[in-house]
Amino acid sequence: RPNPREEIKLAKNALFALLANKSATATAIDEAAEELINLNPTGVPTAGAIEGKWMLQYSTEGLVKNVQKLAPNARISQTVDLDAKTVTNMIGEEGDAPIRLQAEANLEVKGPNRIFFKFSDFAGYLGGLKLPLPVQGSGWSDSLFVDEDCRVVRNSLGDLLIYRKA
Repeated sequence: RPNPREEIKLAKNALFALLANKSATATAIDEAAEELINLNPTGVPTAGAIEGKWMLQYSTEGLVKNVQKLAPNARISQTVDLDAKTVTNMIGEEGDAPIRLQAEANLEVKGPNRIFFKFSDFAGYLGGLKLPLPVQGSGWSDSLFVDEDCRVVRNSLGDLLIYRKA
């Protein structure tokens, strides 16, 4: 049996190989994510491990799937700032997309894995022009696997999100 670090590496490689395979099923991806979750090396992700910028690799969220159909090359990121108590979701990076969407939420740590978020600002950016959009939504997300370069999350809607550290 491999050591825990080697097991994590193998499970991550298997998960990311599935994500690269465009014909992989959501069930297969979910099962691979669960394998990784069972190996989580981080006891309290909300103590700091979730901090930083994360690039979305996979999501079952309807909005994200629609965006990916419309703009398949759009980079989607999430930045968690525990000190400022904010989460910023960005679709399109500054400089690589003519139109970007940015949603900011206040966050509150609710447990070792869970953060509660409530969106406070939502805007579209066309070049340097900020276009305010209606703000709505709140919920929670559980970071169930976190290490130095990977994060697996389930949210209050039951969606699975997989990130790599930026």
